Amino acid sequence: MPVATSNSPPIMNIQEPTVTKYAESKRVNTSRNVVKRKQPKLDLANSPGFIEIDSSFKRTIVWYYRRNTENISNYSSFLNSIKSELCDKLSYCVGLHPIKYNLKLEAVYNILNVESSLENRAFKTSAREVFYASDINTMVEEDFSLLLAEEDTYMGKGSGFTLTCIDGLLRGVYKYTPLGGGSHIRLPNSIAMKKAVINPKNTDEKCFKWSILAKHVTGINKPCKRELFLL
Repeated sequence: MPVATSNSPPIMNIQEPTVTKYAESKRVNTSRNVVKRKQPKLDLANSPGFIEIDSSFKRTIVWYYRRNTENISNYSSFLNSIKSELCDKLSYCVGLHPIKYNLKLEAVYNILNVESSLENRAFKTSAREVFYASDINTMVEEDFSLLLAEEDTYMGKGSGFTLTCIDGLLRGVYKYTPLGGGSHIRLPNSIAMKKAVINPKNTDEKCFKWSILAKHVTGINKPCKRELFLL
């Protein structure tokens, strides 16, 4: 597997979709647009359970929504009520292949006695890798703690907004393909002629290790480097 050196252009990894990390709650939209913008998603998830609402990249990314159909008004109570279901869904997905997932807790806030003050709020977690042997129950508990802490931080800012309703929980699931090593593949001439790529002629699927070690070949034996690392 070719590894770029400092003289070569950057190699972009497109195997894995990017998920943006948010440090705090985000204002999504305001006043009269609140219900209008969110309603299509809520209409799709009009029954209990996680409902698939969208997918992309040939289903390597799938979004599921768990609507608060029970109209629970407390964050902890709502999250605890869906914890078992969430763990089961994640266990099923990771049984098919490794995944990454993230959560987005959505709600509506308003300022008491102020007309047209409805605001959407979304509290999010970063994407996490999950494998077959992962402790999903512990991971979900940690995610819930992060969501609740983020909501506490938002309320502590003294904005004057109060919780109107909890809409639900959005779960994004991403097919995860960890990067791995490989054996020697001869480079196309157009790349080889640039002399900017170390391409170990290995047979043990540890090409990255040999590429790193090539830097440390010094002394009178340095010419053999070209024989060991053929293009």
